[in-house]
Amino acid sequence: MRRIGPSMSRRARVGLVLAAAALVATAAGITYSAFSSTTSNPSSSFSAASTFCTRTSAVWLTGFESGAVSSAGGGLFTTLTGAPTADGATFRNGAYSLRIADAAAGSTVGALKTFTATNVVVARFAIRLSALPGVSSSLVYVDSGTDLVFGYDQPSQKFSLTLGTSTATSASAVTAGAWYVIDVRYDLRANPNLGDWRVDGVAQTQVTRAAAASTANGFGLGATTNPSIYTANVDDLLVANQAKAYPIGNGKVVRVIPDGVGTHNTPGDFRDDDSTAVDAASWQRIDDVPMTATTDYVLQLNNSATSYLELSFENTTETCIREVSAVVAYRSATTAANTGKTSVFAGGTESVVFSGDMSETTLTYASALVTPSAAPWTQAAVNGLVTRIGYAGDANPDPYWDGLMLELAVP
Repeated sequence: MRRIGPSMSRRARVGLVLAAAALVATAAGITYSAFSSTTSNPSSSFSAASTFCTRTSAVWLTGFESGAVSSAGGGLFTTLTGAPTADGATFRNGAYSLRIADAAAGSTVGALKTFTATNVVVARFAIRLSALPGVSSSLVYVDSGTDLVFGYDQPSQKFSLTLGTSTATSASAVTAGAWYVIDVRYDLRANPNLGDWRVDGVAQTQVTRAAAASTANGFGLGATTNPSIYTANVDDLLVANQAKAYPIGNGKVVRVIPDGVGTHNTPGDFRDDDSTAVDAASWQRIDDVPMTATTDYVLQLNNSATSYLELSFENTTETCIREVSAVVAYRSATTAANTGKTSVFAGGTESVVFSGDMSETTLTYASALVTPSAAPWTQAAVNGLVTRIGYAGDANPDPYWDGLMLELAVP
């Protein structure tokens, strides 16, 4: 093998590294769509290893870019305790993070998202403590019969990972005000159950628990037990359900919002919020950030299960996209039962974000992972995504669409 000497240009060195990676991938029978040797988190000390644009078998992703915190409809979070908030002042990427301010030992503040039971949970998230907690605190957890708990150990001033009676602390102390990228894996496939973790890409001591194979069905942000007193921000979250997804590694979640209209089906069945006919600017009625306003929207006026409005999304400049998720905010004129649907189309592949009764008079949310027509995702495929809203076989009362957004998990 040729020695890479100091006289070789940076471009040439990168070329050799890419070629070597391609040979390894070919030998393993794996195809990668892109390669990155950079980190998207310059504020952290994390030095990313090479990241391939593979999918992660995701079950949930969010950068909290909707700017909304709600359990209405179960789309953003399944359960909220206390009052976590969307923070538009402190974030790692995009424009928002989730802020958890747990100020009293007698209460808990947090958010839980449940999913189909699985025997492996892999997650990546970024976390920042505004100040070092005065007591040991749980910060993030995998919800199971026995939770895997990521926390802060006050005596050592380090992060901790706890599984039953097994606890490990991070190799380095925590610095207040710094963002850390955390990878965790909870493997319940066999006895013993295993907990693995990394801090800024550095592997930490494994925790174990002697217990029969089991499952987990949720991922929680915030405290599981008291006392826990702290203020933390969480960003760039990606959760998957396959062991091989670990470690997900450094990355971010960015948003994409509507920017135009496509080809509608029976647009006369719809209206803008001011009762005027839909037009080329109707996409501006559902592009709100944060997705908390009800001042503008589109609605379906007439009954038709085949009518829809088609909207396009702004193009992303990201060239490596691992997963895509969609979020919709909806409500209705009254609480009487009706119907409606929101879908995202990747070519001929439909991903239903929500379908059913939309009869809520306050903003309600739904979210879902978007499936590519062919894996892995490419920039062109993401830029070609469209959404179709409507399909109300019962539009009495009128269903309203107030907001719509895509979130992209990228390296």
